[in-house]
Amino acid sequence: LAVHPVDIALNNISTLADREGAYTLGAKFPDGGTFRWEGRVSLAPIASSGSLSIESLKAATLWPFARDALNLSQPRGALGVKLGYDLAMTEGSTKAVVDDLEIRLSDLALQMEKEPEPFLALTEIALKGGRVDPVGRTVGIGALSIRGGRLGAGIGADGRVNLQDILRSNPTTSPS
Repeated sequence: LAVHPVDIALNNISTLADREGAYTLGAKFPDGGTFRWEGRVSLAPIASSGSLSIESLKAATLWPFARDALNLSQPRGALGVKLGYDLAMTEGSTKAVVDDLEIRLSDLALQMEKEPEPFLALTEIALKGGRVDPVGRTVGIGALSIRGGRLGAGIGADGRVNLQDILRSNPTTSPS
């Protein structure tokens, strides 16, 4: 994994009470996907609000981090995530809310190693209007849609469901 070039700028960050600074972080993935995180942050009190988005992140980009634990061939597909957030910690209270959550997986294909066809193929799965409040212990989903999918689960000669073998029993510990 190589990260280059890196440009970071922090402006107007202050530890003075009721002072906040704006931030924007952006990155491009080698496969063409993008990451963007922007908002406002303060240190006294500790608080941050803003938005985060990941667009067109290819499953293959994440594959090196998971492949040693899975009995899968390199997956196909792309991920997109957008969300707003509001975090704050003051004496006696904590706020942590994610809202306007959108997650989209497109052209997803998962295939067991040594199998000729994917066991899961989805044209698109999308969640829209999500809200997560861990402090208030609530989760909400505005809409969930699945379009153009196929799931191939089966029972082998040994009586096991083929999907039980997705996780390796002895995953390797170092990526190759």
